[in-house]
Amino acid sequence: AVVSTQSTGDKSNNFADTNTFIRFRLGEICKAFDENQDGQLSEEEVVKWFHATEVSDKANELKNTWEMSDRNGDGVVVLREYMAHASFLGNDQGFVRRTKRRFESADKDHNEQLTKEEFALFLFPELSKDMTHELYREEMAERDSNNDGHLSLHEYLGMSERELASRQTVVAQHVQYFRTQLDKDGDDVLSPDEIMTWVSDDKRHLREKSGTLMRKFDRNRDGKL
Repeated sequence: AVVSTQSTGDKSNNFADTNTFIRFRLGEICKAFDENQDGQLSEEEVVKWFHATEVSDKANELKNTWEMSDRNGDGVVVLREYMAHASFLGNDQGFVRRTKRRFESADKDHNEQLTKEEFALFLFPELSKDMTHELYREEMAERDSNNDGHLSLHEYLGMSERELASRQTVVAQHVQYFRTQLDKDGDDVLSPDEIMTWVSDDKRHLREKSGTLMRKFDRNRDGKL
């Protein structure tokens, strides 16, 4: 679906088909985020729409995860409590190691427990510049397959060179983003500085989502929906 219908209750039943409902929802969203009132959404306005939705979603996730983790109600969460709650996410050594390292990075006073504010950094490290280096480590550990400290296009995409060659059409939008937005010196490889710039952009995933949406639905390619 193009937009979420979770908050609209049963209103979708009033529409003859899904496309009609989607157009209605886009109209409502346009009214809320169309800052220059031109009846269209620019890519930056789409980013702001995604951001507003994400803030609410993250607030709910923080509340729910905190309540599940702080089972004894003492106002702090230790790693053991979180791992007991999050065991369904994984229990392999790689997951445990990443979780422990992120927990330690969010533990600003180094007392082996997280306050609610520190717990928010732990869950959403992209929200704080203090966690940029941890995000950098996580991305490199996941993507830098040859451990050379750089990211090639196929490492960034998580594909082998053969897979990339066979799926050029499918991943074209991601290739374009890599080459036009991330690879500033045009050498087809992300340097450590370029990677740091990428991971420190707290809205990078929103820009990627909005870019995907624009490329899919902006049929006349005027940069607006």
